[in-house]
Amino acid sequence: MTARLFHLSCLLAGVASLHAVDAPDLIVHHGKIVSVDDHFSVQQAMALREGRIVALGSNDDLLKTKTDQTRVIDLGGKTVLPGLIDSHTHPTGASMTEFEHAIPDFETIQDVLAYMYENGWGTPVDYSRAVYWYRKAALRGAPDRCT
Repeated sequence: MTARLFHLSCLLAGVASLHAVDAPDLIVHHGKIVSVDDHFSVQQAMALREGRIVALGSNDDLLKTKTDQTRVIDLGGKTVLPGLIDSHTHPTGASMTEFEHAIPDFETIQDVLAYMYENGWGTPVDYSRAVYWYRKAALRGAPDRCT
């Protein structure tokens, strides 16, 4: 019986230390957290660790996991939506443009404007079209080079 109690106490100590290591860095609570699960459920709270969501659930359940190092934010009923990235491309036009010629990598908006002007696709003041090309280059795998 003593051996069982010893093993149980070791197991509980291990679980307690694991909880401390896995504690969230941030908990946002008292909100409407829209998840992208099979039912698009709405939860009250969200826990994050190292910038990643580790749990969704009730305020009470997630606030129990906080430590002295956990930052806690009361959302006051505000809504949190999943991040959306909309490059707003027009696939047919974009694919035909790239079919006709390769698009070079751009480092700045000025690079895009110069490229457009050299190829007769606008004037250096055609800013909206330059932003389109700039974003397009960023989405091809080097967004940090274009920001």
